[in-house]
Amino acid sequence: MRRTFNYDIHNIITMRIAIEDYTSFKSNILRNKFANYEVKKNIDNPDLDILIGPFVPNKKDSYVVDNRYFIKENYIYCVRKHKIATWQVAVEGFGKDKTRIKIASNLPGWWVFPGDTIYSIIFFQLAIKGYAMLHASGATQNGRAYIFAGRSGTGKTITLLNLIRKGYGCLGDDSVIVGTKNVLSFIKPLNIRFTYDVEKLTGIKFNKKDRIAIALKNALRFLSIGHLNLFTKINIKEIFSGCLDNSAILEKIFFMTQGKNFNINRISCDNPFIKQMLINTQLEVEELCEYLLVYSYVFPEKISLDFWHNFEKIIKTNISKAKKYEVSIPRSYSISDFDQLYRKINERD
Repeated sequence: MRRTFNYDIHNIITMRIAIEDYTSFKSNILRNKFANYEVKKNIDNPDLDILIGPFVPNKKDSYVVDNRYFIKENYIYCVRKHKIATWQVAVEGFGKDKTRIKIASNLPGWWVFPGDTIYSIIFFQLAIKGYAMLHASGATQNGRAYIFAGRSGTGKTITLLNLIRKGYGCLGDDSVIVGTKNVLSFIKPLNIRFTYDVEKLTGIKFNKKDRIAIALKNALRFLSIGHLNLFTKINIKEIFSGCLDNSAILEKIFFMTQGKNFNINRISCDNPFIKQMLINTQLEVEELCEYLLVYSYVFPEKISLDFWHNFEKIIKTNISKAKKYEVSIPRSYSISDFDQLYRKINERD
């Protein structure tokens, strides 16, 4: 049985996902990723048309790159792997306004391909339309947006949750969309990484089921000598009802890094800061980076490496008026560290 689900991301991108051999277990893994953008109306001509189920790839007359990628004009096919997860991907209409994606996955792949394949193509489509999806959390107050960018484990989520407790709105924990006028939300399930004492820092009280899951993940992290870090996914609506915001005008950006001590500095030169923002984002869309490289190798005149140059321009144009800071966060992020950051957020400078 096939089930179809429709999505609308801020009236910028429409998406339709059709699942062959539908089961509620597998589909819920996928649907939870995009739940905040699901709509009841049927979308007949979506920007992204995604079919999940068995398919026969169209390899005829393809250029083969690295014995893995099959490339034709506006077409990419490959098999992707992550540990025990394996899935096939065919992208039809690559670089076009309308794109079709076919995915056939083993069971473990259902936990991986939504965040790798589908997010990468959403990112790409947004950029084509002039929007930059940044790897950052975002909070709002009084119509103003505050962005916290950085790698995993630098305190983006803890900072966001503490701001929400203080009455701020939420634009996203992992990604936000920067446009010409506003910062737009991109809501995913919260990824809590237990480098910090989350309950102490945020006041969140987990239920018994979550506590058991947390204990098991901490045990696995200990037994693997820190090599296995598992996240706990939490629906932010279940913690703070009514906190989700749609958009706000960008006020300040904080680029967060790990350091020995807490430190915060205003950035006076835009270019290195924007490069940091670009690289931080590129690291989150590894699959798209590979697609752009192999496609440009075969068709350099179609979609060249200028994509990232143009993406950097989008970032620069849209954050030019915002105040920018670099923040060093110690590994043991404390409440006093957050209080210092909070003062800078509210400071008029």
